[in-house]
Amino acid sequence: MSTYDRYLAQMAQAYEQVDWKSTDVRKYVSGETLKQVHADVQSLKGAGNHMTGAPTSDSKVTKITMTGPVPTATLTTCLDVSKWDTVDASGKSLPPIKGQLKRYIVVSSLEKWPNGWMVLREKAEARTCVPNT
Repeated sequence: MSTYDRYLAQMAQAYEQVDWKSTDVRKYVSGETLKQVHADVQSLKGAGNHMTGAPTSDSKVTKITMTGPVPTATLTTCLDVSKWDTVDASGKSLPPIKGQLKRYIVVSSLEKWPNGWMVLREKAEARTCVPNT
């Protein structure tokens, strides 16, 4: 399982529990990505919602630089959120946002830290994709 897959699993757990601190998400993300996870959890909590299911991904390393003080990588992912639902306090699934893509491209920036690769930034693109899995 890749760092990105572990991150997605921990993120899904944080969104389901509506508590990122009780997960290991910080082992895999930092910087802007950790701030976004925190903001998303707060938004879910504020609305009285949580997520069920989990996203799946098909990722490829599209750039890697192992020279320099900190090795870096760019990961391009087809993220599939079709089995990841927002649920209200009563357990009812909320309808998806109109026009929301169920499979889309995410480009992530990673750095290799002493304990492993860390996802620092992610940018979702409004482009659909088809996973290879």
